[in-house]
Amino acid sequence: MADPVETHEYRLEKLDNDYGTWAVLFQARLEDKELWEAISEPRPDEAADPTGAAAWTKKDKRAFGRIKMSMALHRLPTVQACGSAKAAWDALKAIFTTKNNARRLQLTQDFAMLKMNPGETLLAYSGRTTKLQLEMMATGHRYDDNSTLIHFLNGLGDDYKLEKKMLVNQGTELRWDTVMPMLYPVENEKKDEAAVKEGPSVGAYVAKEDPRWPRDTPMPREERQRRVVCWTCGVRGHYARQCTKGGGDRPPSAGGP
Repeated sequence: MADPVETHEYRLEKLDNDYGTWAVLFQARLEDKELWEAISEPRPDEAADPTGAAAWTKKDKRAFGRIKMSMALHRLPTVQACGSAKAAWDALKAIFTTKNNARRLQLTQDFAMLKMNPGETLLAYSGRTTKLQLEMMATGHRYDDNSTLIHFLNGLGDDYKLEKKMLVNQGTELRWDTVMPMLYPVENEKKDEAAVKEGPSVGAYVAKEDPRWPRDTPMPREERQRRVVCWTCGVRGHYARQCTKGGGDRPPSAGGP
């Protein structure tokens, strides 16, 4: 049995949607195998240079075969009708250029309308923004962090007005690792203010219902008085107006009404 062949060749993902990345890596692979000439150079004249024509034809077949094997299955019909590696390369470029231009236009509009949704966290909002950035880069249009963060900051609410002004006027390129730490304290402050406005949970004040006297059944007067705690002395069983002791007799751990 033959020993397994060791290879360090980079495994390129099959072309599906990210044509820009695939084209760069696939060209590098053909150049490494000295097959790129089948696409970049015309076929030599067979009468004037039969050896060169034969070598070019061999490279063309190998390059064309590699293109076919680098396609996702539903992309194969695009190249199957082509007669050479150059024709297949040009067909793919034309299809994805048209598709990418339409997608880039849509993404540009999405960036222009980017805005933080009510109740959305900074982490979720930044995740949506970076996803748009990656999708834009997949169309072949490099969208750096500085441009992306300008749209990101523009979509923040007035609560971040001061921080936005400071970041934009700092005179350096915007970066995620410097922008987010300045915004998180504002988000935490908003959460604290909302917690104060809402107050304690209502459930903390709801007493456990006694099955002997459901809410729709009046509790006898004697039972109600037996349960109350005097505000003056802290003893259960009578109201403050009925208390015969002074306020100084009230124990430190007395209960509420």
